Amino acid sequence: MFERRFVTLNFEGSFVRALTARGDTIEWWTSLEFPADVMSHGVIYEPQIVGTELATLFEKHQLPRKRVITCVTGQRSLSRVLTLPDVRERYLEGAITRKAKQEIALPLEDTDLTWRILGRQDDQLEVFILALPKAIIDAQVESLQAAGLRSRVMDAKPLALIRAVGEMQAIILNLEKHGAGVIITAEGIPALARTLPLEAEQPHDRTSLDLLVRELARTTKFYNQSHKENPITDEAPVYLTGAAFAHAAAVMQVRSQVVHPVRMPDPPLKSPEGLSIPEYCVNLGLALRRR
Repeated sequence: MFERRFVTLNFEGSFVRALTARGDTIEWWTSLEFPADVMSHGVIYEPQIVGTELATLFEKHQLPRKRVITCVTGQRSLSRVLTLPDVRERYLEGAITRKAKQEIALPLEDTDLTWRILGRQDDQLEVFILALPKAIIDAQVESLQAAGLRSRVMDAKPLALIRAVGEMQAIILNLEKHGAGVIITAEGIPALARTLPLEAEQPHDRTSLDLLVRELARTTKFYNQSHKENPITDEAPVYLTGAAFAHAAAVMQVRSQVVHPVRMPDPPLKSPEGLSIPEYCVNLGLALRRR
């Protein structure tokens, strides 16, 4: 069967990482870097500039403009897994919004809710929500419009990483130049996700790695205190994602400091030699969203 080419875009730090796939085969990847006053910590301050650069990239490489999957940053966000009664489709958005008002300490009039249904069981819905300031989403949408692009799917970074890792129970560490994150996945859903802004010059320096390892300990302790019936044990694997873990020294440091088995993600996609899977792990998770 003929497979159409599609594009994934990850807005990460001061970069936009682009990766194309056709079916299960990764074909091409690259990244655009912007000055801090244009884009920083995944937040776009100059949508027209970002849009112009994206338009040039798509024209140069003849990329499809209508088959684009994008990702929402986890920075400045709050995420939750909500459980609520199953309702008809037309009432779903209102039910999620009302439940979110009870669960998150953000003014919803200034907040965009990105949400995905994780499952239905016993007349209950499990829904993952990611709450971000409207300005962040609006700037990304404005950049895409300036580039003449149409996003078919706007996914959330924690979900993309979980999809790329593909484990029912695991811990995902993410370390980039401007941010770090810890995600605990239980039963294949993001049970807890935490993000930290960073100002480190190098994403794999010892200070950032030490901070991430300490956050891992705090996050697992917090999770286990509230999930005593099903805690995360020392046998749960830790997966390393993000540009920092393209460096062997960073991987070795984490392995020397944690008791969990440490692994690198291996998404079920055909990836050419030279692709840094940790660096493009979000894009790979977006590509799996397309399947």
